[in-house]
Amino acid sequence: MKRTVGLHQVTSKSKAMVEKEVLMAVSAYNVVRAVMYLSARGAGLTPRELSFSAAQDAVMAAWPYLQRAHTQAEWHNELQRLLQVVAQTKLPKRSRQRSYPREIWGRGGHFPFRRSPNKEVRR
Repeated sequence: MKRTVGLHQVTSKSKAMVEKEVLMAVSAYNVVRAVMYLSARGAGLTPRELSFSAAQDAVMAAWPYLQRAHTQAEWHNELQRLLQVVAQTKLPKRSRQRSYPREIWGRGGHFPFRRSPNKEVRR
């Protein structure tokens, strides 16, 4: 989720602002997932059949239009257009199962701990 909503680099310095940044990122993620759910339900699909990144792009593109809507009818029309666009982001079906089990990646390499400049290195 860090890479998806841009939390891999938090720019805030204070604790309160970091909390707000994380809360907004999680909220944005949930908005995209809610749009995917509504779109999938309207198209007779499951939300897992839709592309998250394409749905996220569609939400970001539709956001200014939703904000600019002056009436509830305009907002509803823009939302329906967004849901139709997201419903078209269907992922291709796998022709066969994976030839290997899905695994979690390791944590990567670790750097050695920094030595204190006051302690002498034993050789």
